[in-house]
Amino acid sequence: MSDPNGVCPIFIPGCPFCPGRILITSLIVLVAVTCPDKETHYSRNDAQSGVVTSRAEDMPTNWKSSYTSTGDPAEPAWISRFDSGGPSAALHQNTAKSKDRPNIKLVSPDGYSEGVYDWDGNLITDPRDVGTYNFSPSGTLAGSIGHLLRDVVPYWFWGNSKDDPTPLGKRIFGGASQ
Repeated sequence: MSDPNGVCPIFIPGCPFCPGRILITSLIVLVAVTCPDKETHYSRNDAQSGVVTSRAEDMPTNWKSSYTSTGDPAEPAWISRFDSGGPSAALHQNTAKSKDRPNIKLVSPDGYSEGVYDWDGNLITDPRDVGTYNFSPSGTLAGSIGHLLRDVVPYWFWGNSKDDPTPLGKRIFGGASQ
């Protein structure tokens, strides 16, 4: 038997032990337990103070490529998300001038800090695309799950700050405005 709405093929009406119901309830509990509250989510970027520079060229990376080395082995480089794209970069394209001139996201070597720059290398401070501090850096399966639950889901609900006007659909799917 399936969900009468066709949403869950393993949903059994009236069964408290239905696999679909257990999965959905587990996900809701997991999000509720791991997500920071709204104020903690908004204040997370205080940890970025002094970490990112106002110009991308001052960051320790080749910022318009996927290179991760500055040539100095003692100084780990920030990773450019320009070439790799994907959801990591897509969620920071609301203020991009065009798809041909995307914003460029740089991630610290430890994965906790981000800087987002426009095509010309200027730091973006607009709340729609600002680089954010990550409570849980992605990069491993456990880290990616933690990042989704602790950083991404709260962004979907509340945006980057109280002043973030980004609509829910853009928060989830990203993409350039132009």
